Amino acid sequence: AMEQYNIVLKSYPNSLYAEYAQTQLGIYLLEKKDYEAAILALRAALENFPQSSLLDKVHFNLARAYFKKRDFKQALDEINTLLTSFPASALRNKALLQKAVLLYNMGYYEEVKKFITGNEALRNTDYAHFILAKVYIEEKQYQLAGKEYDWLKENLKDQKLLPYLYLQTGELKFY
Repeated sequence: AMEQYNIVLKSYPNSLYAEYAQTQLGIYLLEKKDYEAAILALRAALENFPQSSLLDKVHFNLARAYFKKRDFKQALDEINTLLTSFPASALRNKALLQKAVLLYNMGYYEEVKKFITGNEALRNTDYAHFILAKVYIEEKQYQLAGKEYDWLKENLKDQKLLPYLYLQTGELKFY
């Protein structure tokens, strides 16, 4: 895949397909866990194609790459850029959830609570409730964490998360 993307970029840099190839190259490198190269490729997409219709996808994947490198501040900057610059993006809900995860990882628990509870798109999202419960556990507010897990027991949409729910309720009981 990388070879083909590079052919498009080298041989047809002004073609309609070059911006797509540059973006896909970055995503390919991200999936291969070469985060530094992914960041370089995605930054090149921003520089070389500033009017691209794929910029929301570029920012989202840059955030993913920075997250994997544990550079949460830079990842949050990319998510915030996506959310402010592309409010109608199809990636918006994923970006909102990613922002909550980043805030949690940065230890901004009050911001996480306000962000999730104040955001209609996240209020009924399974993983957002997991994040809230984890915040409450960090703050030793075990009853509130229990309420989040109770909500999940009643409303869990993704049954693949059921083992995670059992694990997390076990963690709560441990504390």
